[in-house]
Amino acid sequence: MKPLQPPRAAALLAAVSLLVLGGGAAAQNDGPWLGEDGKPLPFAGAGELLDFLRTAPVVASKVLTDGINRPRKLTLERDGVRVHAIFRTVDKTYFRPDDRNRQIPDFRDRHVYEVAAYEVSRLLGIDNVPPATTRTIDGERGSIQLWIENARTEAERMTRRLSHRGGGPPWAAQQQTMLLFDNLIYNHDRNHGNMLEDETGKLWFIDHTRSFKPQPSLLRRGDAIERCERSLWRRLKALQPELVRSHLHPYLAKVEIDALLKRRNKLVRHLERLIAEQGEEQVLYDQGDRLAATAD
Repeated sequence: MKPLQPPRAAALLAAVSLLVLGGGAAAQNDGPWLGEDGKPLPFAGAGELLDFLRTAPVVASKVLTDGINRPRKLTLERDGVRVHAIFRTVDKTYFRPDDRNRQIPDFRDRHVYEVAAYEVSRLLGIDNVPPATTRTIDGERGSIQLWIENARTEAERMTRRLSHRGGGPPWAAQQQTMLLFDNLIYNHDRNHGNMLEDETGKLWFIDHTRSFKPQPSLLRRGDAIERCERSLWRRLKALQPELVRSHLHPYLAKVEIDALLKRRNKLVRHLERLIAEQGEEQVLYDQGDRLAATAD
């Protein structure tokens, strides 16, 4: 079976959309990414890296026991290039009792949601989600995603009482982007263990297998979204439903895509209300601006 990929028409539509949105989304998602040795990988863009993740031979594999679903950390190698990746195969449905004590579906935990989350990040020009695609290894279908080298979890940083690393965007700004992204994809499983900080101070959003619940409302922490990077706001407003559907239909059910689009509309209304009440300069910011919010 070949890896699931958006159809050729979707790629053309995406290219046209990027031109309309200013052409910045592709550049923001094209690295640099690091290989096993911690040095930048020699790929020209996300397409080359995704192809490597889909096709490069697996030369080492290790089960990670600190996660509930026991994903595997892989080492891929081809033409002298070695890359670490994480391979997930989880596909579960969790149930809860209703008011009559009948078991009804609560949420799903699916590897393919990791790929869908990456596709959403690309549409919005968010470069904090590691590249991910689908692959079959040893007869198991799963998602394969770039491993972030030299990174620590936010839980580790807080336990050791370490300061945030310098060099990257302000931590508060990255958290605001994460909150918006989590509300858009309905990621109700965000915690300090799946927030990674690399050696440059960049925040990486990982572990999205429990996202995309067909729930049209925002998460309870949606009101915590107080600021938005200006180009992200522009892309969020301009995001076309047909573009979203063309990119996500290989990975999500129609009801899941419909719910995402409703959440997108609510996020737009939420930010429009903030702008109307406080003024654009108090809500929107450009990359490199220092936010007044605290970093922790």
